[in-house]
Amino acid sequence: MFGLLPNNLYIGHAASEGTGTSDNSHQLSPRIWSQVKTGGMATDHKNSGRFVGDDFMLAPAVSGASTAAQNGYGIYSGTGDAIASSATDTDGVLTLTTAATDNNEVWITSGANTGVLGSIPADSATGKMMAFEARVAVSSVTDCAYFVGLGPTAGAGNNGKADNTGAIADSAHLGFDSETGTPTALDVINMKASGTKEEIITGAHTLTASATTFIKVGFVYNPAFPEAKRIKFYINNIEQSTYATHDHIADTTNFPGGVALAFKAGVKTGAGAAAALSIDWWAFYQADN
Repeated sequence: MFGLLPNNLYIGHAASEGTGTSDNSHQLSPRIWSQVKTGGMATDHKNSGRFVGDDFMLAPAVSGASTAAQNGYGIYSGTGDAIASSATDTDGVLTLTTAATDNNEVWITSGANTGVLGSIPADSATGKMMAFEARVAVSSVTDCAYFVGLGPTAGAGNNGKADNTGAIADSAHLGFDSETGTPTALDVINMKASGTKEEIITGAHTLTASATTFIKVGFVYNPAFPEAKRIKFYINNIEQSTYATHDHIADTTNFPGGVALAFKAGVKTGAGAAAALSIDWWAFYQADN
């Protein structure tokens, strides 16, 4: 799915079938990726950038407790947990599944728990355009918690979410998050180490417990956007009406401005019942200039 894409991505991915509740298309969302003018080498040397991601055709596989990196991913899984590819989906789907054990959790992070994808500076007028999107589904919305988005480079580890509450770990995050107390509510959040989690959009989407009901979640940061809309968030190809502003990003206590970020996704159960997060793909872009 991913490689050098020097053309405007809208042409190849205009078939997204997103609605407010789900998205039946395996393609990237055009309202996000039409804003990206290059995905690889630019002949004019003006619009170069890095486009990376994974559709999990070659994916890590874990059964039981593990912290060993696989296929370029940092891994954390506990006793009885699993990370496995779909045996039937030809497009590639990776599923992270907890055991039916209270407070078990499973995480993956790009770059083998050390590599960096990019960052957004505290002065949002000076950074490089960034886009992110993932297509995911959840198996349960009862006493469990999920996160998908960008997190710390060493994000795959124990207590990525707090026991019982499912609160996100005290480290840099920007993405889509749920907690055990309101497990159907998917929020847009940010956090910085030693800071406070901020809900940019509370209840941006209502999760449905179905391994086949996929949604697409993503965002675009662009220093050329108006200060009131510096980061735009999208769910199922629909731009949300609340944004991260220039002043919000400038909060050096709570927003991870200037912090190295990587792809991070995971699930935690807050009860003695298994929960699973399925990831069809994720994609990331950041401009070089």
